[in-house]
Amino acid sequence: MTQFCVTPPTWRAHADNVAAALLGGLVINCIKVDGSVLALKRLWPAGIKAVVVSPHLAVDTKHARFILPKSARLSDVVHNLQRVALFGAALERQAYDLFWEAMQDRLHQKHRAKLVPGLSQALATPRAPGLLGL
Repeated sequence: MTQFCVTPPTWRAHADNVAAALLGGLVINCIKVDGSVLALKRLWPAGIKAVVVSPHLAVDTKHARFILPKSARLSDVVHNLQRVALFGAALERQAYDLFWEAMQDRLHQKHRAKLVPGLSQALATPRAPGLLGL
């Protein structure tokens, strides 16, 4: 696994994008207490393919952040943290049937769905053979 820690202040606003662009693949990152970005590339299974469907439109980052509530219910935060942990564990154990549950979000999607036409309908897609998550 590749790991790096850097301090450029311009990275902080989009550390997830910059780290993924530099390392490729599945990249986990965080901004440390000192402001530096810690990024770690995780191995991705060759047999699992990601399909990305993206409409031809731009979403302004500031607006996408602005429409999120300024606070969140503890139960929703715990829900999302559990799903992040579940995703990592499912990946490590090759328990890909758990991806669907691991991708259930309570903090971002319902608020941002109005910014992307068709996103609500896409997120309502029922489980199907071979579809591991949305």
